[in-house]
Amino acid sequence: MKNEKKRSFNFRHSGYFPIFFLLCIGLCLVGYLFSYQSKLQIARTKIDKKDQLLKKVEIPKYVLEVYHYIRENGKAPNQYVGGRNFQNREKKLPQKSNKGQSIKYREWDVHPYITGKDRGPERLVTGSNQTAYYTFDHYSTFIPIE
Repeated sequence: MKNEKKRSFNFRHSGYFPIFFLLCIGLCLVGYLFSYQSKLQIARTKIDKKDQLLKKVEIPKYVLEVYHYIRENGKAPNQYVGGRNFQNREKKLPQKSNKGQSIKYREWDVHPYITGKDRGPERLVTGSNQTAYYTFDHYSTFIPIE
C-alpha cells in the first residue's frame, strides 16, 4: 500500500471527453448557424429597403438633359467633364451584353465644371450597348435610365 500511487481523475482519458468535445462542437455550430441566419436576414432587409428606395428615386431633369446631349452629340456639353473610361472594377454593372459582347463604359459629370470646386458625387455612366445609368453617390448605386 505504501508504493501505490494515488491516481487522480484525468478527464481527457475518461469516457466523458469525447462526449464533452462533441457537445461543444455542436453548440458552436448551432450558435454559428443562428448568427449566420440573423446576419442573412439583416442583409436581405437592407437590400429590400434599398430596392424600394431606388424605385422611388427619380432621375433629375438636368441629368436627363446631359444624357440626351451626349446621345445626340457623342461628347459632353461645353464646360462639362466627361467621356473618360469607366472600368467597372467592382462589377456592379453588366460586363457583357445580351449578345455576349463586352460592354465598355464611359463616365460623365452632370454639372458644369467650375475651377477650384469639387465635382460632387453625381455621375452619368453610358455603355457601348446604349445603356445608361445615373449614380448619385459616386458609383455606389446605379439607377438605370430608361
